[in-house]
This record gives sequence, C-alpha cells and structure tokens, in this order.
Amino acid sequence: MATGKFVSPGLIDNWAAAGTFTYNFYHLSAGWVHSRFFTHLWSLGVEEQFYLFFPFLMVLWRRHATVVLLAIVAIEPL
Repeated sequence: MATGKFVSPGLIDNWAAAGTFTYNFYHLSAGWVHSRFFTHLWSLGVEEQFYLFFPFLMVLWRRHATVVLLAIVAIEPL
C-alpha cells in the first residue's frame, strides 16, 4: 500500500486496529506506534471483546452461570 506524504505506516496500522476493536492487542505488539488520537481505544477494544465473548461463556457455563456471575460481581470492585 502506498502511503502519502502525510500518512505514516504506523497510522495505517492504528486505523486497522481501531476499526477491528483489537487495539488492545496492537498496543501489546512490538510494532506499536504511539498516537495520542488512538491510545484511548484500547479500553474500547476490551469492552467490545467482553460484550462479544461473555454471553457465549454464559451459555457454555449455563448450569453454573449464576455462580460465575455472582463471583464476577463480587470480585469486580476489587
């Protein structure tokens, strides 16, 4: 991909990670480039991943879902 005068390769990676809600994983990678415009997106990535995967975990653990949910609610404020 050809980059213009004002677009750095790190910026393209930032946009890709931001658009897929995987910025928290990109932030951990060795090729991470700091950007004050995208750094806050790591928390949105974690939130989206939680909302996508938590219901599936509850379905898998449906017999023990109440116990797991109560444990999470009890541990979360710590």
